[in-house]
Amino acid sequence: MVFLFRRFLLATAQVLAVSCLSFAMFSAAAGDFYSAATAADPRLREGSVNALRRRAGLDRPLPARYAAWLGSVASGEFGESIAYHLPLRALLGPRIRATLRVALPALAAAWVMGLLLAFAAVRFGFGSWEPGAAAVALIPDVVAVSLLLWVAVWAGLPTGTMTLPVVALAFALLPGIFLHAASSLRAAIRLEFVGLARSRGLGGARLWLRYILPAAANPLISLAALTAAGAIGASFLVEVITGWPGLGPFFLDAVQARDYPVVQTVIAGLAALLALCNFAADVLLYRLDPRIRTPHV
Repeated sequence: MVFLFRRFLLATAQVLAVSCLSFAMFSAAAGDFYSAATAADPRLREGSVNALRRRAGLDRPLPARYAAWLGSVASGEFGESIAYHLPLRALLGPRIRATLRVALPALAAAWVMGLLLAFAAVRFGFGSWEPGAAAVALIPDVVAVSLLLWVAVWAGLPTGTMTLPVVALAFALLPGIFLHAASSLRAAIRLEFVGLARSRGLGGARLWLRYILPAAANPLISLAALTAAGAIGASFLVEVITGWPGLGPFFLDAVQARDYPVVQTVIAGLAALLALCNFAADVLLYRLDPRIRTPHV
């Protein structure tokens, strides 16, 4: 319980630090939603704009605005969009569901394919796959997704469904998962107790299930936590390129319009997701690895 409580406090502190930093950064930035609106429409009067700023609470100091945002998070509203004048819960809910419809299947497909390819590469000695995967991993996501979209259009495949963003995101995640899984499996095979088990005649599925895979589980669990949170962030780019109506286009529109409450809440939400995934990984590692539960003398 002490271990889990410390991890929970650390996760909470990380989320608060990220949210506070994002508030400070956007408060220091020049201009806001109303300055952008004034530049787009010079007919707006300064007095009217200042009244709108006061209504949105932008005239209050940073600590007061941050405390008000924390209160809205506690109430489940998560602040209010300046552009839409609506609680963010109503605006973000449908878009979060649309993003999850892409991210979750893509994450599952990438992990299944990555683990199978890593097992084949290590078990049957297909080491030549890894340089190719490393080369693919160096390709920027925007280039890879754009090429995939071009191929889909050229082949006459439907581009308005969720199939294209799911496939694009899965292939964006696959090289990193494959490389880390293959590295973890190779490191596990070289462990002394695995060699000892093999010298006693153990082999095949029994050796892999009882010794190699449990030994490789720790780094893979940590990687799973990172990719689970990273898949949401990576889906933003995929959604923008493919036109999927998820968080990505909504977040980009908020950045361009300087709708900072939306931007700050999304950034804090991503930080909370990463902290939650890391906390879940810590709990699972604590359960599976007795070395973490053993107090050091």
